[in-house]
Amino acid sequence: NMTIAAIGPMANASFNMLGGYHGSTPFLVTPLEAMKETWGNVKYALGCNASGTLTSKQSIEDAVMTASHADMILLGLGLCGNNYAGESAVCPMIQESEGIDRKSLLLSDPQLELFRKVDSLNKPIVLFLMNAGGLDILEMKNSQNVHAIVWSGLGGEFGGRAIVDVLSGIYNPSGALTMTWYPEMYANMTKFH
Repeated sequence: NMTIAAIGPMANASFNMLGGYHGSTPFLVTPLEAMKETWGNVKYALGCNASGTLTSKQSIEDAVMTASHADMILLGLGLCGNNYAGESAVCPMIQESEGIDRKSLLLSDPQLELFRKVDSLNKPIVLFLMNAGGLDILEMKNSQNVHAIVWSGLGGEFGGRAIVDVLSGIYNPSGALTMTWYPEMYANMTKFH
């Protein structure tokens, strides 16, 4: 029986899946709930929050320990949108919304630290990203341990189920993105030639 580790701030995200424009929802299916329903033997650890620097080193180490005992790692990372509900454990600060211009295309420092420590385990990683805008994920793309990257966007109340349907191959969304994802250096350009 294969053991799966669901790691990261978006692995059990709920309200963040709704984005900024939504009404009241009668339910939310988180990625973790759908993973457990589909695969059963799934161990979970938050690791870090998606925004801010409120993450404890112990939380990251706990996630790395959980991942070290798994055969496969499903790593859920991303950005915090204006979800009107708040999800303090995952999203203490809003990173993307109509009134906020991001200054960086990278994931938060705690998420990058979590990725690097999990990547150092040399176990197969499937990365899924929950965000609305583009990100610089070149570091993840260049890792030999990352076998797949799925951009899930903000999936709504069935977002967790949709992510698992893609990860398990029930649904194939094709390879096209709805936007161009630039490297971090693009955000630092002061002149356009």
